Amino acid sequence: MIGGVFIDWRPAPALTDAVVAAAQAGEFESAAARQSLEISVAMSSAIIAILRAAGLHAEAGLNDLSPDTVFVESPDARGTA
Repeated sequence: MIGGVFIDWRPAPALTDAVVAAAQAGEFESAAARQSLEISVAMSSAIIAILRAAGLHAEAGLNDLSPDTVFVESPDARGTA
């Protein structure tokens, strides 16, 4: 992988704070955690769809530590203009 960029999206700080507070209280399956996960998956899918519609190569899951991070590169970088 030479070239390209990684795109990451995060929920609002208030939701992230609620997830952290719940986790610190041992509530790992809290409503905030479920909502944050659902939002992250939906946003990753939407970002990929938008970038592909624009003619770019986009895919998720290349980063084990941040699976919703999207890798993007131009078709020229892949040799598939």
